[in-house]
Amino acid sequence: MAGLVAELRRTGYRPGEQRAFIVARMLAEASLVVVGAERPDVVRACHMVPAATMEEGIAQAERMVRSTLSAGERDRPLEVLVVPHATRTLPVVTAP
Repeated sequence: MAGLVAELRRTGYRPGEQRAFIVARMLAEASLVVVGAERPDVVRACHMVPAATMEEGIAQAERMVRSTLSAGERDRPLEVLVVPHATRTLPVVTAP
């Protein structure tokens, strides 16, 4: 993904293509679960995780997060951010 981000920065992109840049940057930082795609094979080819339903997607995200935790942390409650239309959304995060 780093190579794709560097290439897009170097060559630029036409209007509408910025979503590919945004997704590439997100994939450099995190795993993405895509729910309800008509072509799960395309989602996988784009280095994302397909899920048929929201419930399946949340369960998959939980498994992915728990797999990164130490054995002692795996049973703790998790917080998951679900962002509908993520490439068109700008979340505002404030400190508690």
